[in-house]
Amino acid sequence: MKYLIFLSFLTTSILADNFFAKVKPFLEKHCVSCHGEKKQKGKLRLDNLSTDFSDLEIAEEWQFILDELNGATMPPEDEPQPTKEELTEILESLTYKIEEAKKIHYGKDRQTVMRRLNKREYINTMYELTGYKFKDEEVISDQSTAKYDNHGEGLFVSSFLLGKYRQYAFKALDKALEKKTSKAINFEASPAQSHNAVLRKKMSEIKKANFKKANNQKRTFNLKPEYDYYKSYLAQPDVDKGLLVDKLQDFKVKISNTKSPLFPGEANYKLRFKGSVKNLKPGTKAYLVIANDKKSKYKRHIDISDGVNGSFDIEIDAFCAIKSVLNLSFYTEVSSNNKKKKRKGKRNSFPKLDPKAPKLHLSYVSINYQAESVASNAFAKIFSTTKKSTDSDEEYAERIIKNFVQKAYRGQPASDKFTSLLVDLYKNNISDGLSKIDSIKEPLAIVLSSPKFIYLSEDSSTDSKFVTNLETAVRLSYFLWSSPPDKELYNLAYSGKLSNQATLNSQVIRMLKDKRSNSLAEGYLNKWLHMEALDIIEVKNNFEGPKSYSLAIEDFLRKEPLEFFRKLALENLSIINMLDSDFVTVNQTLASYYNLPNKISENKFETVKLEKNSPRGGLLGMGAILAMNGNGDRSSPVLRGNFVLTRMMGMASPPPPPNVPDLEVQTKGNIKERLADHQAKPQCASCHKRIDPAGFGLESFDQSGQWIGINKENKTIVVGKLPSLGQYKNFFDQRQLLLKNKDNFAKGFIENLASYAFARKVGFSDATLIDKLSSEAKSNDYKLRDIICAIVSSDEFRLK
Repeated sequence: MKYLIFLSFLTTSILADNFFAKVKPFLEKHCVSCHGEKKQKGKLRLDNLSTDFSDLEIAEEWQFILDELNGATMPPEDEPQPTKEELTEILESLTYKIEEAKKIHYGKDRQTVMRRLNKREYINTMYELTGYKFKDEEVISDQSTAKYDNHGEGLFVSSFLLGKYRQYAFKALDKALEKKTSKAINFEASPAQSHNAVLRKKMSEIKKANFKKANNQKRTFNLKPEYDYYKSYLAQPDVDKGLLVDKLQDFKVKISNTKSPLFPGEANYKLRFKGSVKNLKPGTKAYLVIANDKKSKYKRHIDISDGVNGSFDIEIDAFCAIKSVLNLSFYTEVSSNNKKKKRKGKRNSFPKLDPKAPKLHLSYVSINYQAESVASNAFAKIFSTTKKSTDSDEEYAERIIKNFVQKAYRGQPASDKFTSLLVDLYKNNISDGLSKIDSIKEPLAIVLSSPKFIYLSEDSSTDSKFVTNLETAVRLSYFLWSSPPDKELYNLAYSGKLSNQATLNSQVIRMLKDKRSNSLAEGYLNKWLHMEALDIIEVKNNFEGPKSYSLAIEDFLRKEPLEFFRKLALENLSIINMLDSDFVTVNQTLASYYNLPNKISENKFETVKLEKNSPRGGLLGMGAILAMNGNGDRSSPVLRGNFVLTRMMGMASPPPPPNVPDLEVQTKGNIKERLADHQAKPQCASCHKRIDPAGFGLESFDQSGQWIGINKENKTIVVGKLPSLGQYKNFFDQRQLLLKNKDNFAKGFIENLASYAFARKVGFSDATLIDKLSSEAKSNDYKLRDIICAIVSSDEFRLK
């Protein structure tokens, strides 16, 4: 036996020596000058790198080297390049060693770390249990440094956080069990009636003040322009049937005549408008603009062009600011020399109305506000069973507590001892004079702040290397929904059917159709794309009308990639659509922002077929992706190039060296001059000669994601280039090049999605699995729903 061990060790040593004998000359010739004893770019040293592939960290370093060589990013272009024969030999040797190492490390170090609920999961879980929906700002942020917010290594717990959980528990229970119903406020009016009454009153006052004789002197006529304007307005056709608004005119719908506002201000409202558009030339677009005052950041253009020579009746869901007035405006897409008509101020500021000019005829406005923080069935969520005639109050309370504990602990019943303690607490509260409702809050709050609720704990006492059916159900629901299983999933788990692959796949399909699956995109896609970058900049553009940037536009831009992802999942479409697609998923506001000719819904995202050579297909055509990779005032080919490399090509990007200032403050001049200077700096050149050219094609979009075209200015920028793929002339060429790299893109996407699904890091020890998932997905055109099913069906999804 000792002889066999010695022989195995000797064989391994000989193979390692042979391997190093092959790679050492290559490293010394092409790599050690930048990654040796004196210099270690990227903190990588290769002159003394071990060849002990049984060490997981060493194997991962060699995998990184292989990826760089395969990606043609090492050696750098300005360094001597290996011959084809040299490169082929080193790639073959290294690939063989890596594959052998994968077999050695397969299955190691992949245990899921026990973790607590993250913020998103906590909010969703509390809603499922109590019916109270916490606002995002009501719950403390996770402060996680992990790659994804569901990775256990980044979800810490402190005594402060435990105290906050107790506060949150009481708040949710207080809201769910209070007797007050959700607040609803409704307002509806025909704005013409009150407006015209005011004008007639003003006309009467002006006439009375100016058409009287004073001491038999000749009469005067002050305020004549106002009088003529009011008279001209009231002489318009159908003036009493609807409010008449000129193009580019701001106006207000008054909600309340008292000092107390009727509505709460910034909130979600359901708005309805009826009316028509008059005198609009063919081909001209008309928009009703919401919240168009100077202070508002939520300007939104609603396309009402259908109202021309007819009428419109539009109901939309809008986030805007309403208290005592609703700020509106009428906008038409006309030539730039049209300016707003002033309505107040100097004597000559009230010209007669032109009856032939474009006008909005607004006949009806309604506003509905519904407080949605508490579900209508919140009480029933907690008191899930009715009291039997034979039940005493204590027996009923005990049954409610037991049911609640089992739901809170995700199907696991509490011990009799723990339940008895909770029931005793209820009895003591009753003895102290508290009501039945108030008496049960404290026991339930204890459950909602206990470790077994806060943590997604699993049974580790059995010898099985896989989790139970019930634990599989919990993993699946928190992967796809970021919330606990529903009744159907629990029933399948209790009956042991979730170990059947067909059943598991059918549940994935069912759960993706549920609106709760939006959490998959919110949890995975937002983090994979680094969408939080949009939070730290204030985006601007120089456009007017529906193409102007506002917080209303930004909100829809954030939703676009999530809705796009959801469409791919629901319809089982290829993830290669993220590189280039012939459709987008937008609502009417975004269609107008992108200058798409389609007329679609304002309230939901729909699929819009794109014209050939449209710049909008895929992630790189989405406004949010383009806007967040800039500084708000202008675009950044550096940030956009880095996004292309890391997300579209699946490449690694090292962090910038310390104490290196931003590109914008290093140099002056146009973008070409700044980038040339940037790449000339020694501490920047090694990375930015690769990063910057990858972003040049996206300079056909401005900082807000608006397409500005392949114009003369863009052509002066140096030709773009993608590592290992070659040069490109413009954005369309760049997109076609990226399609040639679709296999690497897909592999990176699958690896990241698996990491989110497993709630842990995916590393070298998972390489065999990722290769298998990628190969299977490639044979089926990389369809997203099939990829999700394959991840869920893998052994790794159920490993303890």
